[in-house]
Amino acid sequence: MLKKKSDALKKAFREIMTKILETKKRMGKDYSESLLALAEANFAAGDFSKAVFDSVGSRTNVRLTVTSDNVAGVHLPQFALKGDAGAGDSDDRAMLGLTGGGQAIQKCRDRFQKFLKNLIEIATLQTQFVTLDEVIKVTNRRVNALEFVVIPRIEFTISYIEKELDEESREDFFRLKRVTDNKKKKKAEDALEAEKRA
Repeated sequence: MLKKKSDALKKAFREIMTKILETKKRMGKDYSESLLALAEANFAAGDFSKAVFDSVGSRTNVRLTVTSDNVAGVHLPQFALKGDAGAGDSDDRAMLGLTGGGQAIQKCRDRFQKFLKNLIEIATLQTQFVTLDEVIKVTNRRVNALEFVVIPRIEFTISYIEKELDEESREDFFRLKRVTDNKKKKKAEDALEAEKRA
């Protein structure tokens, strides 16, 4: 069963590895698009970073939630964004850059949100990758311990017990044979003695 578990974990491990490679490629593309959109927004609206900092509240309605996925008895964490980043916008923030480059700023914001989701996905995959790696190592150690230590010891003990039982049964058989031979000999001697008396 541990071998089956190890095989299932290795399959999940390979799937996560391919997802990581795809996501990292996508992340590089998304990051360059985000920086390009930021440069476009800066060109269209000027330096709007001060206005963004001023409009950011102390709390956000966007939260990172952690759930877990069960793969062959291993709980793998999954991160996800909860809440809408645009839902709690104030009027000032919604009007940010309206006079000069509002669409460019919105496009920049959307690109960075997409990049953030990509980062969260890569964090999920990397965490699952590390978790699965550890569990696979532990499972393989258990499989190897069972296969090369525990099972050979049990087999050696079983063969030792079988040899001892065989030896004991041979001794019992030999003892019974001696007893029956002695009884036959005694009977023959008694019969000879009875004949001599008669």
